[in-house]
Amino acid sequence: MSFPEQIALFRNAELVVGVHGAGLSHIISMPNAMGVLEILHPRRFWATYRALAARGQLHYAFAVGEDPGPSVEGDSFDFEIKLEKLDHMVNELSRAIKI
Repeated sequence: MSFPEQIALFRNAELVVGVHGAGLSHIISMPNAMGVLEILHPRRFWATYRALAARGQLHYAFAVGEDPGPSVEGDSFDFEIKLEKLDHMVNELSRAIKI
């Protein structure tokens, strides 16, 4: 997608679900009172997108995954999250924003 297409997608979104990363920075384009669900690695609790959501008056929630295996050092590592947990969080956030 082109950059303008990405911004338009976020501008028209009611709820965004995404893994912590630079792509979530587009939430600054969302209308007030919409929702953001950030998926986090259990070793990464940075408040970056929570702060952006607060500035944009967005409903914010986060879901923490599980570290599946041997610890890997560095900035890149895998994690897992149960679909049931995400489903529950999406449903709760959807109710908060009245989707």
